[in-house]
Amino acid sequence: MENNKPITAANVFAIEDGVLTKYCGVGDKVVIPEGVGAIGREAFMECSSLTDIIIPEGVEEIGPRAFAGCKNLTNVFLAESVTIIDSFAFIDCISLKNITIPPGVRVISRGVFRNCTSLTCVVIPRGVTEIGNGAFFCCCALADITLPDSVKSIGNAAFLYCGSLTEITIPRSVTKIDAFTFFECASLASITIPRGVTEIGEQAFGHCKKLTSITIPEGVTKIGRWAFSVCGALTELILPESLKEIGNAAFYKCNALTDIIWSREQREAFDWLISDGAPYKKKYSAGLGK
Repeated sequence: MENNKPITAANVFAIEDGVLTKYCGVGDKVVIPEGVGAIGREAFMECSSLTDIIIPEGVEEIGPRAFAGCKNLTNVFLAESVTIIDSFAFIDCISLKNITIPPGVRVISRGVFRNCTSLTCVVIPRGVTEIGNGAFFCCCALADITLPDSVKSIGNAAFLYCGSLTEITIPRSVTKIDAFTFFECASLASITIPRGVTEIGEQAFGHCKKLTSITIPEGVTKIGRWAFSVCGALTELILPESLKEIGNAAFYKCNALTDIIWSREQREAFDWLISDGAPYKKKYSAGLGK
């Protein structure tokens, strides 16, 4: 790169029918040239020299693994014309610190920011309806994220191993917390589960070791196996009357759990899961419910 100017020269890009299929340069700061409507699959994959990318107006789609393994990529500018960021587009971009998703994007795709271990801030616009499976898997520096009310679905393992995440509010439109969604979010101390959720999946909050209390809202009918296992700081649990099923070991090694608010019927049905006699429970205090 000359004079520290961004590279725009057409001879370093392979472009076919408006799709940028390959970047052949070695520059650190790159601007996508005019006339490009999409960045193709793996176009910049493992481009270790890349630190800054500007994706201008006119680009609508970023393909699968387009920037996968760009380990020095720090700054990404996405124009508002971008509506699709495909699966694993930024996986293993370990230097990426923040990103703003354009307002036309509707899906945060599967694994799109997986292993972006320096990512601290993501701005998700209103209009996004889905957080895909493993979208923020192992984003271990991500401390805070706001999910807009438009989100209806949060996928399997979406925030797994987000060890810096301290709190999160799940939008009211979400009806299921999928398996492993917040597994080993070791700093998660506060979680708001809205009315409308009917199921909490397997290992959804497993190993959330700083979670101290949880209110399961009315409407939840099922808590999956191991859902709150090894939540060692959990002291209080409130169960709704709508709850009909608790999976095996749902509260395994919740050794600090002392107060459970539940109905008499639930105590009779689930006592074997959360009682003194279970190998994963030392003590409890019921009687606060009906």
